[in-house]
Amino acid sequence: MKTLLTASAAAVALFAAAPAFAGSGQLDASYGQIEVPYGDNIDALSIGGAATTEIASGWNIQGDATVKRLSQDGDAFQYTDAGLHLFTRNDAWTAGVYADTTDMSMMSAWGLGVEGAYNFDKVTVDGSLGYNTIEVFGTDLDGWNVTAGATYFVTDNLAFGADLGRMEVEDMELNTWTLSGEWKPEASPVSFYAEYNEKQLETFGDFDVNTWTLGVRWTFGADSLKSRERSGASLKGGLNFSDILFAPVI
Repeated sequence: MKTLLTASAAAVALFAAAPAFAGSGQLDASYGQIEVPYGDNIDALSIGGAATTEIASGWNIQGDATVKRLSQDGDAFQYTDAGLHLFTRNDAWTAGVYADTTDMSMMSAWGLGVEGAYNFDKVTVDGSLGYNTIEVFGTDLDGWNVTAGATYFVTDNLAFGADLGRMEVEDMELNTWTLSGEWKPEASPVSFYAEYNEKQLETFGDFDVNTWTLGVRWTFGADSLKSRERSGASLKGGLNFSDILFAPVI
C-alpha cells in the first residue's frame, strides 16, 4: 500500500510538470455533490491531469492521475486513481491497451483492458473492455467492466457527451451513465465543464447514487476541444474500483 501511495503522489507531481516534456495534456480541478439515499450529501473535490507523448513511430503513451477527497458530516475520505495507456491512432481511429490502479486505505485495486475510439465528422465514439482485481484485507476479488460513449461537437470548442458502463466484481454490480458538456472560449486554453452521473449499485443493498460536478480544465498542446479529443490525452480507460466502492464506504 505504501508503494502505491508513493507512486500515486509521484504521478500527480509528474503531471504538474507535464507541459515541459509532453506533447499535449490537461490539468483540471472540480467540485461536486454526491446524493446518497442516506445521510447528507457528500462533497467531492478532485484535482488531476493527463499527458501524452509519442514514444515511437505511430505509438503513444498517456498517463493520468486524479486525487479525490470525499467529505460528509465532518468525516473525510481520500483516494487516488491513476492510469497508463499505450496506443496508436490516426485521423479516423484510436486503439490501445490500458492499466489502472485505485489507491485506498486498507485496500488496493488495479485493472487491465483494451480501449478504442472512432471519429466521424462531428462525433467521436469510444469504448473499452477490461479486467479488474481488488485486494482487501488479504482477499482477492476479480471482475470485469465494459464502457461505451459518444461525444458530439456542436463546434470545435463546444461538446456534449454521453457514457454508459457496467462493472461486476464477485457479488458487486454497477450500472452507470453520465451526461456532460464542455465549453472553451476560442482564445483561451481554459475550458469549463459540467457532468451529471447516476450509478445503480447492487452491493451492500441496492441503491442509486447521483452526482453532479462542475470543473475547470487547462489544456496544452491542443488548440480546441475537438483536437484534444482526437490527438491529445483523451483516453479514458475503463471503470475502476472506486466507481463501485466509494459510496458504501464513506
